[in-house]
Amino acid sequence: MNFKLTKDNIVEILPLSRMQESMLFQYLTKENSAEYMEELFVTLQGNLVKDNFIKACQVVIENNEVLRTVFSWKKTQNPIQIVLKKVELPIQFYDLDEKNGEVKRDEIVEEEHKKGIDLAEMPFRINVCKYSEHKSEIIFIYHHILFDGWSTGVLLKEIIEAYDAVTEERMPVFQRKTKYKEYLRYLKMHPFEKEKEYWSRTLKDYEIK
Repeated sequence: MNFKLTKDNIVEILPLSRMQESMLFQYLTKENSAEYMEELFVTLQGNLVKDNFIKACQVVIENNEVLRTVFSWKKTQNPIQIVLKKVELPIQFYDLDEKNGEVKRDEIVEEEHKKGIDLAEMPFRINVCKYSEHKSEIIFIYHHILFDGWSTGVLLKEIIEAYDAVTEERMPVFQRKTKYKEYLRYLKMHPFEKEKEYWSRTLKDYEIK
């Protein structure tokens, strides 16, 4: 377990958006399904300092509540997401041979798929494959229920900024982002019926083939 689900370790408890509810439904009805399980590969040129990267990831996790979020549905009337104060950094490092490293990398990714994602414990993981002193590859494994593709660019930018800041022994500078609870509040103020009416009207002349 990567966290302690105690009262002292809970920041807040939030409902799910409609999209998240749909993804959770798919997650629960298709056991061991890789649907909505995402992976992101980032190749880095240059020497990646392990300790600095760990510290950078910890800073980014502290700055993004979505990376400290787990989901619960068994003992609640409706599914909820729980934002935690602290989580153990879910990261693994591999020293691989540059010549045959990609084969081993593919095996690591295959094992990640077999392992699947546990939304109740840790919906994302990081693997770092070091091929040489000048080349590394970061593999992010996460469930789409946490964030969308556009958000991956934001998180990568923060990791780079945090890594540079740690290396230069300064405080990182992050752009302010809207909190997820603010987005949920926005959804609550915009009834689903109006959205359904809008899209039904917009797409009425289209046919599904």
